Amino acid sequence: NGGIQLDNAGHVTVDGQQMPTAGPLSNRNLIINGAMVHDQRNNGSAVTLNSDGFAGRQFPVDRFHVQRSGAVVVSCEQDTETPAGFKNSIKLTVSTADNSVAAGDYLFAGYRFEGNDVAHLGFGTSNAVKFTLSFWVRSSLTGTYTVFFGNYADNRTHRKEYTISAANTWEYKTITLTADTTGTWNTNNSGGLNIGWTLLAGSDYVNTAGTWTGTVDTATSNQTQWGSTGSATFYLTGVQLELGEKATPFEHKSYSDELARCQRYYRQNARILGIWTNNQYMRFIHLLSPYMRAAPTVTLLDTNGYHEKWNSLGFTGISSVGGVYGNNTSQDFVLQSNQTRNATYNDTAMLGPDVVSFSAEL
Repeated sequence: NGGIQLDNAGHVTVDGQQMPTAGPLSNRNLIINGAMVHDQRNNGSAVTLNSDGFAGRQFPVDRFHVQRSGAVVVSCEQDTETPAGFKNSIKLTVSTADNSVAAGDYLFAGYRFEGNDVAHLGFGTSNAVKFTLSFWVRSSLTGTYTVFFGNYADNRTHRKEYTISAANTWEYKTITLTADTTGTWNTNNSGGLNIGWTLLAGSDYVNTAGTWTGTVDTATSNQTQWGSTGSATFYLTGVQLELGEKATPFEHKSYSDELARCQRYYRQNARILGIWTNNQYMRFIHLLSPYMRAAPTVTLLDTNGYHEKWNSLGFTGISSVGGVYGNNTSQDFVLQSNQTRNATYNDTAMLGPDVVSFSAEL
């Protein structure tokens, strides 16, 4: 009933709140955007997962993606249905069910860590330590589900089961395990640890729980095939991964701090000044602050965005992006107008916001 308490293992609680069993009091949550508050790509709009594999994945919010193989089609979006203490979640809804799960079918919501952020967990060494994943989950389907952990090379995985006991009810889950002592685990700016919340798995991806294996298996034989039920829903928020064997209360970061962390991996342009290089091409240099994880891929998002040359020599649309040069600190790129204009070299031009994206996602 309050105060400081010590259990038999020496773990401390204060007024019923678990204190960290290892690591710092602050900055202990290694997950970025675990409260699902930032959605730079979609601004809250739903996206449809209907293409297979890594290339077909969708991001309902920053840093969290959904990936599939098979017939299931899923609507993915940021949502405001949450447990107490949270503003946002991700919501997945089955639009088209996979009624006959083939051996190679799968569906999961995932998060991929940069190696720099999990290097201290000791993956692939004899110094591997315990860590704890905690999260809030809600589903229209009760049953046994799997969370899997894996390396960037997709040849080491570990599976843990959890149970959703009541339909359409928020439940808090914690999972503790020890980092893998073998395998190849990056500790640089490439991919480190992968986590996935499995929602459907064919027999090719099934293995036992509770052990590291040299496979890419994402589920146990008890896995609920959530993706086989039309209109099924699944929500996730409050995701935290921390050093130690106990879950502590969710660490909320400031809105601006969390956004800056997200922008290491993805961002869209702010308003940029540039120049015309001739009567059809515009050149822009976009400074990337904070620096991105790696030199990003530049993608044209809006061919009809607001873009103009000052002195009323504007142009009405963009047909392509090219001539990309730069690194993780700045990008120099060229946009081609879909028509020629009365512009000359070095005439000033302006690019409106959210016309191009810069992605260094893992």
